Amino acid sequence: TNGLYDVILLLLVTYLQYTKAFPIIPREKSYRIDRSLINELRLSAEIEAQSIPRQKDPTSYISEIRSSNLAGVHSDEACSDVIVDLRAGDSVNSMVVVTGETGSGKSLLVSKVADLVTGGKLDPMLLQRPSNGQSKESTASTEMILKLFGSHISTVTSTLRYLGVDEESILGENIESMSRGALDLSLKRSVVQSSNGRTKSVCEINGQTVTLKVLKAVASPLLAIVNAPLAGMALGRPNSRMAMIDIGIPSEITETVRQLQRKYNDCRKRRESLEAELQSQVLPASMSSGGDVNEELMMHWIDELDGFEARVRSFCESISSHSSTIESPLQNRVEELEHLSWMDSDAAAPSFSSSLYRKLLDFLEALKSMDVRIEAARQAEETLGSMSNPNSARTALERTRELLLDATGSGDSEEIGDRIVQSSEKAHQLLNFVEDALIECATFLDDDRGLLANLEAERNSCAKSLEDFNEIIFEWNTLARKHGVSSFLLPTCHNSLRNQLDGNIEAKRVLPIAIEAENDALLELEEAASKLTKAREELTTRISKTISDRLPILGMENSRFEARLVPIETPTYSGSTLGVEEADFYLLHDNSKSMDGTGIVKSRGGKVESVASSGEKARILLAIECEIPGSVGALCGVSSNENVQHQAPVAVIYDEIDAHVGGRASVAVGKMLADQSQSCQIISITHSPSVAAIANKHICIQKEALSSEKGSIASATVVTGLERRKELARMAAGDMATEEAEIFADALIRDVSK
Repeated sequence: TNGLYDVILLLLVTYLQYTKAFPIIPREKSYRIDRSLINELRLSAEIEAQSIPRQKDPTSYISEIRSSNLAGVHSDEACSDVIVDLRAGDSVNSMVVVTGETGSGKSLLVSKVADLVTGGKLDPMLLQRPSNGQSKESTASTEMILKLFGSHISTVTSTLRYLGVDEESILGENIESMSRGALDLSLKRSVVQSSNGRTKSVCEINGQTVTLKVLKAVASPLLAIVNAPLAGMALGRPNSRMAMIDIGIPSEITETVRQLQRKYNDCRKRRESLEAELQSQVLPASMSSGGDVNEELMMHWIDELDGFEARVRSFCESISSHSSTIESPLQNRVEELEHLSWMDSDAAAPSFSSSLYRKLLDFLEALKSMDVRIEAARQAEETLGSMSNPNSARTALERTRELLLDATGSGDSEEIGDRIVQSSEKAHQLLNFVEDALIECATFLDDDRGLLANLEAERNSCAKSLEDFNEIIFEWNTLARKHGVSSFLLPTCHNSLRNQLDGNIEAKRVLPIAIEAENDALLELEEAASKLTKAREELTTRISKTISDRLPILGMENSRFEARLVPIETPTYSGSTLGVEEADFYLLHDNSKSMDGTGIVKSRGGKVESVASSGEKARILLAIECEIPGSVGALCGVSSNENVQHQAPVAVIYDEIDAHVGGRASVAVGKMLADQSQSCQIISITHSPSVAAIANKHICIQKEALSSEKGSIASATVVTGLERRKELARMAAGDMATEEAEIFADALIRDVSK
């Protein structure tokens, strides 16, 4: 077999040599078929494989944004959905611009839909109630359809699993396409306002109903919405600023610190738990105050409490062993006592509190109440039917008869009168009915199925008397007073005495180990945090210079940007704060000449969130994104699932980020957006023709108002060729100098295509 293999390989080499298909082998050199030749062939194959260009992985994108009746806007009079088609054809990376006249609904149909889908709040003013009287509800729907690849699919599936949602039931038919590395994801939120003004959301993922919490958790990490107010809030939050910085730090550094921080917090919580356990040890007052207690006395106390614990257990068992099978509240208390142990604690109490003692007290009160009720039933029977009781109903009935006879009088009917005799007889007849009812009621009270019998049967489900309960509770209280503790703490005092006698309390044994582990974890964390600090310092120094270089072309001449690290005085390494510092962003303005004649340039300004305008904040955020790609993802929703790694969003929606800038600054913003589109889909809502000309795709929004009852009709049209040139001309000059404006638009398009 080896010889045949050598012959075949020799023939192959000879063929490749003389056809020049294998130039790495000199033609004048003869070869022996040995291991070196085989290695050379393998090397050649590797070189050839590396020379083949690798196809770039597909990029996730938003394909469509849909809405219906949002602020009364539809696509036609039939109330169809307004569809914004964001697909960029064969382009892997895309920059899409959305333009239109002021008030046409650009932000409403794009960024507002994205905000609602990612869990944003809905302004009730965006819901238009039908005026035709046929419906008492107003409904608006928003939907976003995405095409996901790679890590974005993992983010969705991991989030669903983390939230306990069956991914197969949600993704359904897409499971097969996921195996090929693609996922079509539909995120939909419909909002219904009832006639009383209350609103509710109906959320769906791929047609399956989910909660708003699930929709927000899935959608938020996939989308970032940037506008002037949001940029201001993001730059004003310390956590957001540091999150943007950390995007530019090597992931192995931040992930190491995150893991060590988690490890340190676990060790700290373990140490605190052991200390709390030791502090919860309840010892007799003489020991707690530092009294010297010998071992013999301690053993006596423990034996005494051991004996009492055994008596309590026997007491509870004797209750349950004599219990009946009749279901009743008292029987339920019997069963509760049966399942309680000496060391059971009341779950509602903040610290240890004997549940057994509380149940015994409750049982005692229940028995007292039961005895009172039984006595009341006996008195009711006696009061009702006893002839010897002067206050009974039977006695009152007989006296009533006598009074009726006196009222009727003696004599014959002629002397008394027929009417009086008939009335008297009727009254006596009714009294007979009453007497029969009294006798029946008294008999029932004393019957086996009567009230008294049922009460006594329930009372008999407990074989212990009030005196028995009082005795065991009295002994419990006496022992608690003897040791100077609350009766509710007697069991834990007993347990603490046992541990103290053993001299080997588990918490005391483990606590030093836990403290050492915490200290080791802290040292390890501090070392990793120092590396993180160094990396952050290098990054902030670099971006301070590069972002400052960008500011002049963004309309901020004589200004510079500084990212400064501020050490945290007492780092806790807890929560979402990573490392031992926070980040502050400054916008400083340098005067060309000193005011005091010293020649030293003076700077004024301050923190970005305090001194920068809304437009400046948005453009600074864009500049940061260009220097630290993916940093704008810090504005996305942060998943509580630790298995979801931070990544660039599927798309970033910039809502008029270029407002209040023009000229070179506007062109610079457009180019920066185009650069950013190399890493993710960029959707820019803009009024700038310079920005619009740079985009891969141009969508124009047009709206026509119908009436206050019918709302408005809007359309989202992809403009190309002549239509795009006219739209750019309109953006540049409106209705003025249309021919010259179109020539200018042509020049913009030609310049971009160079």
